[in-house]
This record gives sequence, C-alpha cells and structure tokens, in this order.
Amino acid sequence: MSPPLTFTGERFLPGCAGEIAYEHWHRYAFAGAFARGRRVLDLACGEGYGTALLARAGGRVLGVDLSHVAVAHAARTYRDLADCSFLAAPCDRLPLPDGSFDLIVSFETIEHVDAATQQRMIGEFARLLAPGGLLIISSPNRATYSDSTGYRNEFHVQELYRHELAALLTPFFPAQRWFGQKIQSFSALWAEDGPGGAFQALELSGATTRDYRGPEPLYFVLLLARSPGDLPHPLPALSLFLDAPESLQASHSGAQRDLIELGERFSAERSRLEAVVAARERALADRDVAFAHLESLKTRAESVVVERDAQLAQANGHVVHLEGLVAEREHLVEERDAQIEALQELLREEQQAHAQLVVELRDSLQAKFELNATLQGIEAERAKLVREVNEQVQRLADREKEVGECYRLIADLQATVLYRQSFRWWLRLPLARMKMTLRQT
Repeated sequence: MSPPLTFTGERFLPGCAGEIAYEHWHRYAFAGAFARGRRVLDLACGEGYGTALLARAGGRVLGVDLSHVAVAHAARTYRDLADCSFLAAPCDRLPLPDGSFDLIVSFETIEHVDAATQQRMIGEFARLLAPGGLLIISSPNRATYSDSTGYRNEFHVQELYRHELAALLTPFFPAQRWFGQKIQSFSALWAEDGPGGAFQALELSGATTRDYRGPEPLYFVLLLARSPGDLPHPLPALSLFLDAPESLQASHSGAQRDLIELGERFSAERSRLEAVVAARERALADRDVAFAHLESLKTRAESVVVERDAQLAQANGHVVHLEGLVAEREHLVEERDAQIEALQELLREEQQAHAQLVVELRDSLQAKFELNATLQGIEAERAKLVREVNEQVQRLADREKEVGECYRLIADLQATVLYRQSFRWWLRLPLARMKMTLRQT
C-alpha cells in the first residue's frame, strides 16, 4: 500500500482550508459546468479530488500526474467512481492517441516546468484535443503573484507575465476568453426576488457543486417608497462593496503564511524529536548491551574469585605442609647439632687420650733409653720391656687408627649435615621416609 500524501505547502489536498481551498475548488467547480457528457483529461491531477469532482459533474475523466505516489493514492481513494481513472505520465509526453478528449483541464501546472517543456505541453494539448474541444488552464500572474508581493515560490520553475502566456497559447489556440481570479474581502447585497444577472455563484456541497442561493441574511437593507413607481428601476441584482486595501485578505494571507511556517517548524521540531528519540533508543540499546557485557564480566569475575579461593585454599594447604617440613627440618638440625656437639666432645676426649699416649710413649722411650743402659745386664728384663714397648706401640697404632676413624666419621657427619641442609634432600625426604616405613613393615 502506498503511503498517505502530506501537505507540502504547494500540492493541494482536500483537507486543506483557507485561501488555497477557495482557489483550487473554485477552478474545478467552474470547469465542472463544461464536463457533462464529455471525455475529460485532468492533467497534473495530484491527489485526484478535482478529477473526482469532474466525474461527478458527468464527465468521463482521466487524471494524469507525474507522481506515481499521487496516482496510486488517487486510484485507491476514488476507486468507487466508475467514470474516473488515473495514469502516471509526464505532461509533455502523454501516451494517449490524438483527439482523445473533448475537454482538457490543467490548473497550476504550467509554472512548474521550464519554457521548453511548457511549449511541448501546450503542443500535447493541441494534439489530444478533439475538434470542437475546450481547453481550460490556469497560471499565476507573475506581476501580482511574485513581483508586487516579493514572494518566491520554491516549487515554481517558470512563472509567466500576461503577454508571455498569450504568446505561448495563441499559436495553438487563437480563440480565447480570459478570466481573472483573486480572493477579495467584500460585503454582499443581493436581491431576494430580482431576476438573475450576469453573475454566476457556485457553492461546494459535499463532493458536488450547485448554484449558490445566498445565506440567511444577517441584516436586511430595504428601499421603500409610497408607490412602486417611486422605486428606482432597474435595481442591481448584486451589489459588492470591496475592501480596497484588502486588509482582511492581507491578515488572512499573513496568518496562512504563519500557519505554513508553523507547520514547517513543527515538522522540523518533530524530525528533531524523532532524531532525539531514535538516539535515545540507540543509547538504551547500547546501555542494554553494556549491561549484558557487565553481567558477563561479573559472572566471569565471580568464577575467577571462586577459582582464586580454591587456589588460596590449596596454597594454604601447601603452606601448612611446608611449615610442617620446616619444623621437622629444624628438629633434624637440632639433632644434628647435638650429634656434632657429642662428636666434638668425643674428639676432645680422643685428643686428650692421644696426648696422654704421646706422653706415655715419650716416657716409655725415656724409660727405654734408661733401660738400654742396663740392657746388657738385664737381657731378660729388656726382652720383657721390649715386648711391653711393642705392645704399647701397637696400642698407640690402634689408638691412631681409632682417631683416624673418628676424623672420617666427623667428615661423614659434616657431609650428611650439608646434604640434609640442601633442597634436594628435602625433596627426597618423603620418599626416604616412605622406604623406611616399608622396610619396617
């Protein structure tokens, strides 16, 4: 389904009110009087309201517009009218046969294209209009629409002065009747019982037009005399009093421009607010993504904390085990120190014994020297003393061997202490204990 049309300030929509409604509806109401029984082309039909009005006036009408969106909208909106159809095509290249229409209308179209396209568009009108046909178009008067007001319509491409419009149309359509259109403020007096004059008054009633019969009077204005012959004759059927400065019209035009400007400002503000809302929605989406990411980080952090606690518990177990090993090492060190102290005491005792032996040996040698003087006389005693000395020497050798063994034992103990102070021994200690336990069992 095509989107609904929106009012841009240029294309008229049936819901619009004010000056633009008076102008557009009046032109189509005027053309409706010539539509009955005719084949009608409504070029630049826009929303399709005028095409539908001409169809209700009795014509078989084709509405053509360059906008496919507008044509789709019109076809959908006025699909119930049997004598009303729509086509999307450019104004200067219409895919229609020659002489297809008895009436062609094109209101406020010519100023929207450049001069070359204007020439081709009028040529297309001449090609499509059947003999005896009628063309009704409208065009803004550049002298009063733009020059005198200083207003510039952004949608207009090539506005025309009166003589330019006449020069464009005359080669194709030399028979012309010009009508002027302008909304003015005036007070109306009309004859309630007089004959119809040269004025035509129409009103829009629902979706059709009808002759205007006048409203219920707000005031009565009477011409009175004593006899009918005293009344002026003829009396006008309609008297209009115009507001030459057009103050009401100027006020209305200003209000209309203010309304359009307000609408533009409203659209701009709405676009800004929509952008703000879209930005807020994006920010909320980003916030949700950030929250989800934070939740993921929180979950990961919690798992890391749990894992850290487990590692801390394991580390605490290792610390307790190491503390036990340290205490055991300290106990072993104390035992080693006690053994070293005992060995040192034994070594002192052995050194004292060795010194004593040395003293005894010296004394024995001295005695030997003393005995040697008397050896010759006491050979038997000498042999005895020799045996005793030999025995003492043997004992001394044994003692020296024992001292050497003590030195070796002290060296082994020192090597054992150094080894048990090394990291390698601490690593092999549990295995050694396990082996000792296995041997004991």
